[in-house]
Amino acid sequence: MDFLKTDKPWFGFVFALIVPVIGFVLLSEINDYIKLHSITFYGGFFTKKFIYILSVFFNILPFLVAKRQRLDHQLQGIVGATLLLAMAVLIYFLKIYGF
Repeated sequence: MDFLKTDKPWFGFVFALIVPVIGFVLLSEINDYIKLHSITFYGGFFTKKFIYILSVFFNILPFLVAKRQRLDHQLQGIVGATLLLAMAVLIYFLKIYGF
């Protein structure tokens, strides 16, 4: 796991693009499991909007790891990718839902 200590902005950018995909898959599987077993909480299931937003929020994990390791250049890439993903999700919601 020594490669995670690579202090390059491009590494943080790529790493921050991979983590939300893993989070999206994980949350989608949890949502499917909840629907399959008819488990309801607070009146329903996860919406796609909630899953997209929470998957972008999963970038807090690599952010905290890089901050603890003091990898400042990697943090720049993580923040840049997170902002890019947040803007993409916002534009997607504006086109689909129009709010």
